[in-house]
Amino acid sequence: MKAAIFDVDGTLLDSMPVWDDIASVYLKSIGIKTDGRDDYEIITMSIASACLHLISKYGIDKTVDEMIKGLSDMVADKYRYEIQLKSGVKEYLAKLKSEGVSMCVVTASERGYITDALVRLNIYNYFDFMLTCSEAGLDKNSAAIYDMAREKLGTDIEDTVVFEDAFNAITAAKNGGYKVYAVYDKSMDDFKDRIILNCDKYIYDYAELM
Repeated sequence: MKAAIFDVDGTLLDSMPVWDDIASVYLKSIGIKTDGRDDYEIITMSIASACLHLISKYGIDKTVDEMIKGLSDMVADKYRYEIQLKSGVKEYLAKLKSEGVSMCVVTASERGYITDALVRLNIYNYFDFMLTCSEAGLDKNSAAIYDMAREKLGTDIEDTVVFEDAFNAITAAKNGGYKVYAVYDKSMDDFKDRIILNCDKYIYDYAELM
């Protein structure tokens, strides 16, 4: 391994519970009665794709950017003050750094609150850069965003490992030719068996890689 591309939510951060009911809470806050399926429907989407889906579904009179800001404002303090690392993350990042492995972050979340969390948890400086889906104009349903990150890292695909927790992202990276290390997250329990079949390594704790 010469380079590692890390997802954030559910992979580096134990943050997925924050998103469990975010769609229904947000929609309720703007006076929309939901059908109760929204949180499940958006679980594998980027935040921009989720907003577009909800705007279309309910005819919401907001732009994607306005809705992203609304959702981001709801979760920002959780990232700024509360969310913690998955077990063994800091030690594993330090190990990779000591071995000269280049690292970056590729996230479907927004730069501002992710940066706040990574800085607070003292892991921000391990990464060469951060690439967000909204800034790249890409989601994680194809390997294009991993290719973009790898080009910035300057490594060959066979030397680059993608770390992810979500089934759609794991499948996209694997189909794109990457070696994929899947990190267990409770939010993906329904997809666990398929994730194990689609990844190169499956871990519950980063200590397993030490």
